[in-house]
Amino acid sequence: MGGDFFQCVQGADLYLLKHILHDWDDAACICILRNCRRALRPGGRVAVIEVLLGEIGEPSLAPIFDVTMMVMSSGRERNLVEYKRLFEAGGLRATNVIRTKTPMTILEAEAG
Repeated sequence: MGGDFFQCVQGADLYLLKHILHDWDDAACICILRNCRRALRPGGRVAVIEVLLGEIGEPSLAPIFDVTMMVMSSGRERNLVEYKRLFEAGGLRATNVIRTKTPMTILEAEAG
């Protein structure tokens, strides 16, 4: 379903945000998450699929992606703590972190 997630989103049980939040600064991410939270049906969830920054020196593609995002857009890669802060500011509570065999991590959140 098309739309502008900065304005509003349609009601749903699940919002899947893959490679979305890393495109934006914190204020824009919070706006997106708040709009998802407002439209979230009871028991619904938000799933965010992104590359997570690890500890400094940890082998990962995330720092390269981070530099690319800073050059190409106002976005950036974030670590788990930063995503949890975004969720909280958006009225959500992180409920699950699923590491995959790829560089991607699935972060789940529900109404906080």
